[in-house]
Parts: sequence; structure tokens; C-alpha cells
Amino acid sequence: MGHSELLMTIGAIVAFAIASFSINQNSMRNSEAIYATQAEFYATMLAQRFIEETKTEAFDQNTITATADDVTDFSATLALGGSESYLGPTFFNDVDDYNGLTRTENTAVGPMQISISVIYVDESNLNADAGSQRYFKKMTVTVQSAYLNSPVRAHYVFSFQRNP
Repeated sequence: MGHSELLMTIGAIVAFAIASFSINQNSMRNSEAIYATQAEFYATMLAQRFIEETKTEAFDQNTITATADDVTDFSATLALGGSESYLGPTFFNDVDDYNGLTRTENTAVGPMQISISVIYVDESNLNADAGSQRYFKKMTVTVQSAYLNSPVRAHYVFSFQRNP
């Protein structure tokens, strides 16, 4: 075998190595994109699960057994009432019980950290904390994971309907 054949063989090996590296790199990028998409799906599903779960609760601790005629009838602090706990034995029973809840949920794509905040908001500005009792409470569920490029946030505004 001459020098030219040896150089052609080495050139072919180098070209094959470069092509293989490029294919592997593209395959890895595609796998990462698929994994990130799956992580976003699970994060969105978790956030929505907590919002749907909260929709079954009372608007406020003070409206579970009584009616509210004015916003001052609502709890001034948005927090757990008494011995309530997310996992029981006395379970959450109103929207603001979820305020400050943090949990780690295991999913098919790994663990995800959930944190929930609840604030009073005014109907004229649903993005700002009203600072005191209102007829609207805004829940924000934030889901974070090492597999997400950025946290997933879901918002929901609960409203209290006064009886005439």
C-alpha cells in the first residue's frame, strides 16, 4: 500500500469520525429537547392539579360555616387555620390554606419542587398584592426541576360571590 492509499484511508477515517460526532451531537440535542418537553408537560400537569384541587375548597376559612357580608369578614392572614395539614389528619378546607405550601413530587422525569402562594388581589389589578381582604384571591403555583430551563408558573384567581 502506497502513501496515497494510506492518506486516503486516514482521510476516510477522519471524515467518518467527524460525521459520527456530528450525528451523536444532534441526537443528544434532540434527546435533551424531548426530555425538556416531557418535563414541561409534567410540571404543567402538577401545577394544574393543585389549582383544580383548590377549586373544591371554600373561598375563606370564615365562609365555611357562615356567610360574608363584607370583605372584612374574610381572614386577614392568608395561612393555615388551626391544625390543618395538606396530608391530614385535618385536611385543607379553604383556598389560602395552600399559601406557603412546598412539596417535592416524584414524576417520570424526576423530582419536581412545587411552591404555592396565595394573595388578595383587586379586580382592577389582578397582578398586584392588594395588601388586605378583597373578594379575589390569586393563587400562583410554581414548579421547578433540574430538567426545566425555567420554572413553570400557573395562576388562578378565585372570587367570592356575595349572596344578594
